[in-house]
Amino acid sequence: MKSFEGLTQFEIKEFKDENGKYYPAQTIQLDPTKTILEFREFTGVRPDVTVVSENGLTFAIEIFVTNKTKERKINRLKEHNLPTLEIGINDFYTANQEQCKVDVLFIEKHARILTAEMKRKKWLSLPLSHHTAGLNSSEKPILSSTNTPHGNGCCLSLIYLIPILLIIY
Repeated sequence: MKSFEGLTQFEIKEFKDENGKYYPAQTIQLDPTKTILEFREFTGVRPDVTVVSENGLTFAIEIFVTNKTKERKINRLKEHNLPTLEIGINDFYTANQEQCKVDVLFIEKHARILTAEMKRKKWLSLPLSHHTAGLNSSEKPILSSTNTPHGNGCCLSLIYLIPILLIIY
């Protein structure tokens, strides 16, 4: 969690708000003075990290090391109207468990890289439309490997391009 201290940028995963408006994955500028580790202001719930973008989007980040975020905690975060991203680093921890237990420098060396990888991020509680000021949105999701059920964006893109190429040639 300490890897979030002083962080000025963070890439959020794509999402649709409650009105169906699509927001692609994007890098947001953070106000590092408002990043709080183990935020204690809410009753009954303590997010691992709370960050605030320069545009005012406040959201929580839960780090999944050994146990996924429990449904009860997710519900409490929703009650507080706090969008929440979970970052799963459990596979890394499992593969390097002994070293993670004894070597703080090893953890620090990998933490920022692990928490930045998009494939590790999952929305537990989506931002609502009133949270989205300053975020980029688009009408339709862009085809990519992150939007497809089997990570096969390349093949799906070709399926859409083949008829166009046949018309041209």
